[in-house]
Amino acid sequence: MSNNQAEYEAMLAGLELAQELGADCNEHPKKLKPNFDQKPHCGLLL
Repeated sequence: MSNNQAEYEAMLAGLELAQELGADCNEHPKKLKPNFDQKPHCGLLL
């Protein structure tokens, strides 16, 4: 699995969790917009 695939799967899991917790994309569409950048995210796991 490539980094891009792993990030995409993690994003989908996060969006699914947000939906399960009651997030409403229609109420706040900009708050649930994925943010793709080229920076590594390893620091977030520490």
